[in-house]
Formats: sequence, C-alpha cells, structure tokens
Amino acid sequence: IAAVVLAHVLLALAAWIPAGAARLAARAGAAPAVRTLDVTATEFAFLAPDTVPAGRTRIRMRSRGRDPHIMLVGRLADGADPRTAVAELAARRQPTGMVFVGGPGVPPADGASEVTLDLAPGRYLLFCPITSAGDHASHMQKGMFRVLVVTPRRASEPGAEPSAEPSADGRVVLDDYSFAFASPPGAG
Repeated sequence: IAAVVLAHVLLALAAWIPAGAARLAARAGAAPAVRTLDVTATEFAFLAPDTVPAGRTRIRMRSRGRDPHIMLVGRLADGADPRTAVAELAARRQPTGMVFVGGPGVPPADGASEVTLDLAPGRYLLFCPITSAGDHASHMQKGMFRVLVVTPRRASEPGAEPSAEPSADGRVVLDDYSFAFASPPGAG
C-alpha cells in the first residue's frame, strides 16, 4: 500500500503544476472548460454521481467520516472486473486491467482535496487504499470503492470542443525521498 500511496503523491504532484497553469489561464480569460465532480467519502463508501461526461474534470473530495480517507482513480480496461481489481490491490499487486490515473490527496479536516484529470470515455474505479488500524483491512476491502462511468461528450454540450492543454509553469524533480523545485513555485 505504501507504493500505492507514493504513486498517488507523485500523480497528485504531477497534476499540481498544470492545474496552477490552468488557474493562471483562467485569470487571463483563456480558461479551458473544466467540469467539477464532487465526491463525499464516508465509512466506507464514496457518494458520487454514477456518470460524468469525458473531458477535463476537477475531482473534489470531501471526507465526512471519522477515519481519514483518500481516493485513487484507476481506468478499467474493457471487461475488467472492479472486484477483481480490488482483490489484487488488497493483495498488494498491480491490478490486471487497470491503469492508475491519479486522485485527490488527503483532505484536511472539514476541508476538500482536489485534482484535475482529463478523463477519456470508459469505466474508472474510485477506491480508498487506507488500512484500518484495528483490523488491518483496507477501506476498499470494506466496500469503499465504486465505478464511475465516463461518457463521450455530445457536440451540443458546453465545453464539448477540445480545449488546449494548460502549459506547465514549473518543474518538480523527485530524488529518492525528496522533491525539489527547479524554481520557487508562484502563487495560484
């Protein structure tokens, strides 16, 4: 699970730089179309819509449980079984038929955590890999996972036209157990 959490941190950090650029573009009036998907984490479930249109999506997670929760997102291959993916994750194996795409970090108490991802049409597994202290079972083993279906966008939808990717305005270097910024990060 430590490797899964490290992968989550790296994905979140990688998403942070383009997200900052998107905020700067928004201030300049050139913001790409971004939808928001609100997710609430409780013991032991995610409350979220079943479907969302494809495209750039801000996933905002709020934790309303007693235990801490995080949410990782993996894209399921056609025909992949979400329960099999959860079982493989619980056994600390890379799930066959699933690719990690990111996820919001751990939200602060009474706060939210978010990440912006470009979601292609398909099925995605939302899951919490945190292990409970008492019984050492992961939250996903207790049912804290769900499938999100990302549907193709219709041409008539606002933001259906592809928008330009935000450009990075910084660089982060990972070295074993540290992160270094090529230059100090700016506000935003």
